[in-house]
Amino acid sequence: MDDLTHLDDDGHVRMVDVSGKGVTAREAAAEAT
Repeated sequence: MDDLTHLDDDGHVRMVDVSGKGVTAREAAAEAT
């Protein structure tokens, strides 16, 4: 799983440093039936 930066070599979740990223406005919508 080399392309997933939030997983380590064993597939466990790890923290990702995003402090260098700029602030962005995002919006999400979800719907369920």
